Amino acid sequence: MNTKVVIRVRNGDDAPVSVERLVVDSRAEVGAGVTPMMLMDMLALLDDSCHVTDVEIRRAEP
Repeated sequence: MNTKVVIRVRNGDDAPVSVERLVVDSRAEVGAGVTPMMLMDMLALLDDSCHVTDVEIRRAEP
C-alpha cells in the first residue's frame, strides 16, 4: 500500500510549510514502511527553529 507522510511546521510568524514523502510498500497496512529514521530524515530538511504543528500518515490516493 502506498502511504503519504506529511509533516507541517511553522517558524514564528512565517506561513506554515510542509515536507511530503510517498512511501511504497507491498504490505497492506497504512503506514507500512514508515520508520522513525525516515521521519528524522524528513525533519532534517527543515530549519531547527521550526515547530512541528502536524504529522499526517495516510493512504496515498492512487
